[in-house]
Amino acid sequence: MPIEAVLDDIYYEPVKFMDAVSCPISDKKQTMKIISKLQSVYPVKGFEHLKRVKSCKSQGSGLHIIICLKDQLSEEFLKKRLTLEVPASAPLTRKQFNEASLCWPVNFHEDKKITRLLSAHVFTPNEEEIINKNMAKAIEMAKIGQKMAECPVGAVVIDPTKDLVIAAAHDLRFQSGHPLKHAVMACVDLVAHSQGGGVWNCPDTLMYTSTESQISSEGNKMGPYLCTTYDLYVTHEPCVMCAMALVHSRVKRVFYSVPEKDGALGSNYKLHVQKHLNHHYEVYRGIMSKECEMLLTTDCKSEAIT
Repeated sequence: MPIEAVLDDIYYEPVKFMDAVSCPISDKKQTMKIISKLQSVYPVKGFEHLKRVKSCKSQGSGLHIIICLKDQLSEEFLKKRLTLEVPASAPLTRKQFNEASLCWPVNFHEDKKITRLLSAHVFTPNEEEIINKNMAKAIEMAKIGQKMAECPVGAVVIDPTKDLVIAAAHDLRFQSGHPLKHAVMACVDLVAHSQGGGVWNCPDTLMYTSTESQISSEGNKMGPYLCTTYDLYVTHEPCVMCAMALVHSRVKRVFYSVPEKDGALGSNYKLHVQKHLNHHYEVYRGIMSKECEMLLTTDCKSEAIT
């Protein structure tokens, strides 16, 4: 399974249409004058993605122009032959643009990053090698937890600028009897330990790299948040609690392997793209999925493991 970016649903949705009123232009020399007049009398505010004029030469009828949206005229003035469907919103992807253009010409400003994220080649081979290496570390932590009768979920926080493991954790709920000690939550707490904070005790099976002296010497470059500029790798899709903790920690990117039915980053919710949040991180899934699926035991499959 290739690495897949988990994006907002708006990038995958089919084009929605709305009704507009159109008519042919009998004298194309008057086109600009007509457009100017219509923009004054019937401005189509909020629908700037629509081009006002469409060439219908292939149909042998020259130019057609949008007079206004259907709801801008009363029904008594409307003639059925003048109404048509036009795209209701601006296309966000090349696929949406192609679909919308079949109906009516639209403006399209391609987002190169979104185009890349929607492609089958999100990362270079060298980047994928690094990603797989880091996920392997998360799998290693999951196996350590599994030997301790914990749910086999592992997580690591990486500083990608140095390719450095900042924290590595596995699930701690069963041994500690603490329902909040998911692997991701334990990992975030370890990052706090690495900066001179932290709340929970750190078992010997977990690890963190102290960055306290670095922060002091660099004038707290990372700001007031724990995981700014960091990546998190976790074997299984985080739950809502863990996903929200990553928002508060200001993590940069999240990589996970196995989707969960109650997962918050693609399966049941897409918390990371909610517009009302004050931080958004990138999410990628499908990394070493076969290896991570092999971690699951019968007992843990019946539990919420993330």
